[in-house]
Amino acid sequence: MAEADFTPDGVTLRLSKEEWWFVTSAMTYALDGSRLADHDFRNILMMDSADAERLHDALAEAERRARASGNHWSPRPDW
Repeated sequence: MAEADFTPDGVTLRLSKEEWWFVTSAMTYALDGSRLADHDFRNILMMDSADAERLHDALAEAERRARASGNHWSPRPDW
């Protein structure tokens, strides 16, 4: 079950494998699969597409680092 810690600086999420997959898949779909107009991005996701791309890239980089260090839960090699 997802857990979130809210602080003045932001939010720390602890997600299950399935929750992580949902979040990253949903972002990928919104960014690449069925691109939304920027006004829809802001209304639905509360960020513009450039911010969403930066967040997606940061999540992908965190996943890459976890794989490289051997701390990732998936045995799939880094892409």
